[in-house]
Amino acid sequence: MPTVEQLQTSPRRERLQAIAGAVHSGARVTRVTRMLGDLNCGVHRISLYIPGGAGETVILRRYTDDDLPAHARATIEWKILQLLPDLGVAAPVPLVNDATGALCGSPGIVVSYLPGRPLLIPRDSTRWASQLAGALAQLHRASREVQRPEFLPRLDVAGSDWVMSASPPPERIIRHPDGPALVVAIREQAKALVETPGCLVHTDYWPGNTIWNGNTLTGIVDWAWARWGDPAYDVAYACLDMQLTGCDEEAEIFLSEYERLMGSPVPNFRYYALLCCARPMPDPAIWLPGWHEFGLTGLTEDSVRRGLTRAIQAAIALPA
Repeated sequence: MPTVEQLQTSPRRERLQAIAGAVHSGARVTRVTRMLGDLNCGVHRISLYIPGGAGETVILRRYTDDDLPAHARATIEWKILQLLPDLGVAAPVPLVNDATGALCGSPGIVVSYLPGRPLLIPRDSTRWASQLAGALAQLHRASREVQRPEFLPRLDVAGSDWVMSASPPPERIIRHPDGPALVVAIREQAKALVETPGCLVHTDYWPGNTIWNGNTLTGIVDWAWARWGDPAYDVAYACLDMQLTGCDEEAEIFLSEYERLMGSPVPNFRYYALLCCARPMPDPAIWLPGWHEFGLTGLTEDSVRRGLTRAIQAAIALPA
């Protein structure tokens, strides 16, 4: 199975031409560009010339094994993209499914190109945070009205086995200075978890996985890690990303607007706020390349580490 680094290199020309032909008979590739920000798979924008018609741009997404096998990740994203229009969620249109990797060289899919780009440096931060909250609220509100698709794995409500037992937590968490205290807080808060209606959870919802046309959010991308479970996970994870990048006030606006749209406070928010803080441990600087590629070049290893410390302190301070 290719590594992520290998997948971030453009496919060979013969594979590109085969992909073009699968999109449109007779199409040929005119340009290939690696897309920025994705650290867990290979993403390329492919410009096509279609005989007798206008050009077209598509996106090739190729996967490697991670928490799930690469073919499973390709299948999940393909099927999720087929469901999203019925939920009123703007996202790319699935065009070619290659879960076996026979066409792309690794399991992958080809989807439509959404014009625009992620927006991480907004002019109007209040409107920005409110739109991020609105798109997520639409996803959660609409999907909780349907049954869980059989192909979609459940989100582990306890996060990991170590949360609900005395087994040692992962070494990467203990290595962080705040790790031991965070583990205690997570385990205590897990006892207060309440059952909530399940819905489609993106699990990697941050501004880098949204597309903007100017100052308007026009779509959500990168659905390979979608799960069915507690919507509080998405809310907490989005807030964490804002806190790590110094957007603490925007995180508060985002949470407040989401709760307004959903009509109530987010159940289990404190638990997932704590649990999400463990996700980038031992060092949130591992995410710096993605932020830098999207223009947040002022972020440093020290600044995001301080952001994680603030996020942990804020989560612990929330009412239990």
